[in-house]
Amino acid sequence: MIVAAMVLASLFVPAGNSHRAACSEWQRLVDGVSPSERRTLQQGGAVFGERSFIVGDELISDCNARLEVGRYIYDAIRGRVSQKDRQIGNARSSEISAVLQHIWSASDRFNIMSDGSRNEIYTAILYLRRKDAHVLLGKILKADGISIDLSYVIIRSKFKEIGPDLLGFAISSQDANAKIYAYTTLAALHDPSGLRGLTQLMESDSLKNEQRHVVSQVLRKAKTRQITTEDLLDLEYEP
Repeated sequence: MIVAAMVLASLFVPAGNSHRAACSEWQRLVDGVSPSERRTLQQGGAVFGERSFIVGDELISDCNARLEVGRYIYDAIRGRVSQKDRQIGNARSSEISAVLQHIWSASDRFNIMSDGSRNEIYTAILYLRRKDAHVLLGKILKADGISIDLSYVIIRSKFKEIGPDLLGFAISSQDANAKIYAYTTLAALHDPSGLRGLTQLMESDSLKNEQRHVVSQVLRKAKTRQITTEDLLDLEYEP
């Protein structure tokens, strides 16, 4: 009976204790960063440290949510998203999306993370709810444009909802590589506007020889198999 009572008691830990423990853990992470990282956290609302991604209390007030979102983003950047992380991605989807949107708008001003980390963080989008991912992807397109890493995430997740945003970006962009990325991503999503856009590019005089080679390969492969981001690799090494 005593053992049973102890087990039952452990199942009903007061919520206040859990909250205090989470707040203490968050404060321990903050205390462990360098002075410059602490300034970034205070001014920019988040910071990517050596052992953790710390979300500021101004972005998320609840300590448990703050820790879970930070751990999820940190694991995504490190390329080691676990099953538990995927569950957090679904449960905390709106908070994660809001923090990532903040990163893209504030990172350049406050050096929240390096360019390399920004590319790696695209993985975090894979496990969010579709509506939250859509909002985030749209803002990333406007802020940074498209890259092979972002194209990979969109194709892998079969994120057809982003089609209109991609098409608008492709039409308005003045960068030939960006147009190729966007139209090829649309084609990989089986959006007819992708192949139409690539065909129009081939008929124009705006492409360099290397770009024309990539587009012709994509159009040829589209007839026989699924298009992937590997078809764009030649653009990454364009001289």
